[in-house]
Amino acid sequence: MRESTEERSESPEEARESPEERLESPEATRESPEERLESPEEARESPEERPESTEATRESTEEQLESTEAMRESTEEGRNQQKQHQYQHKYKKSKLREWLLCMTTIKDVAKLADVSTATVSRVLNSNGYVNSSTKERVKQAIEQLNYLPNDVARSLFKGRSKMIALFVPDIMNPYFPELARAVEDVTNHHEYTFVLCNTDDDIEKELTYLNALQQKSVDGFIIVSSTISEDHISKINAPIVALDRILSSKLSSVTVNNREGAREAVQYLKSTGAKRIAHICGPDHAGNTKTRLQGYLDEVKDDKWFLSSYIVPGEYNFEIAKQSTIKLLTDHPEIDAIFAGNDLMGAGALSAAANLGINVPTDLSIIGFDGIAIGETTTPALTTMAQPIYEIGSKAAEMLIQQITDNQSRIKSEEFKVVLKERQSTRARR
Repeated sequence: MRESTEERSESPEEARESPEERLESPEATRESPEERLESPEEARESPEERPESTEATRESTEEQLESTEAMRESTEEGRNQQKQHQYQHKYKKSKLREWLLCMTTIKDVAKLADVSTATVSRVLNSNGYVNSSTKERVKQAIEQLNYLPNDVARSLFKGRSKMIALFVPDIMNPYFPELARAVEDVTNHHEYTFVLCNTDDDIEKELTYLNALQQKSVDGFIIVSSTISEDHISKINAPIVALDRILSSKLSSVTVNNREGAREAVQYLKSTGAKRIAHICGPDHAGNTKTRLQGYLDEVKDDKWFLSSYIVPGEYNFEIAKQSTIKLLTDHPEIDAIFAGNDLMGAGALSAAANLGINVPTDLSIIGFDGIAIGETTTPALTTMAQPIYEIGSKAAEMLIQQITDNQSRIKSEEFKVVLKERQSTRARR
């Protein structure tokens, strides 16, 4: 029975142990909150990581805001520029309108003179009959209103500018100003504006002038050139006359008989008793250099005394010709005559002879080619094969104006003859 009781008394202990076991369960339960407490820690760690993500988001947002601000500023700047452009455009249009309103028109002249605009036009262009009293009335109205025909509008309407351009390779060579004077006189007579372009025989300068003048609707060109090619010429949309040198068989030209003139110069020197005749030639690229050289060679190449070293370069330049002549006469003291390819080189040869103490014409005869005014001022005065310079320039201008007004492209070639002008730089040998 006790055993049974003891067994039963143990049973409460067991029963008491059971609560302990149950107490362990709350501990286990408490551990679970601890574990759950770890979860908030992890949750707290997540916000630590989250600020980094938030910071990146904030920076990205700021970049977007900056980009948006830049776009807004760019758009605003574009709008301001557009507004400024519109303002400037309106201002220019306003000024142009004011200028046009202030300009006297042909209608104003016609109204004041009590005639039609067609009558005013005939008076202005000297085209058609207008009786003298009406003409005088129109002229008085023009003077009273200070009326000037609008050449810009006329050139835009007709595609013409009443301008003619002359290209020359070296304005320092006195031959070309004399030539230009003739062209200018004729163009002015026909009421054209004359434009002179010095090209230095530089193709880049020539093309720059050609492009600029074509943009201004120049009516035509007179060209002296040794560098411009047929390919360049084909791109020019205006009449052209070649002067002094032939540029192309497809262009009208005005020249002189260079080869025959050179032959006559050498023949003349031989007739004076010269035995050793040298030649100072122009630049290799110039067409008339070659023809004048050929004329010289026609007369001397078969002579026993002839040497190729008797031919020296002068480049159509005073100083170069002078230095070449000094060397020539030093190397070949037997030379007793010189044919210079132009008068400027002839003047250089005279200066060289003076430096060397050689008397011209007693010891040395010199003849030039061109007939420019400077030849009359040298000491002694220079004998030359004279070109009719004024007539050549005039003819070129007349030919060009005819091509412009008749709108015809028929090719014409005019060749003038040179004439011997005997002065003090040559004389007969005894």
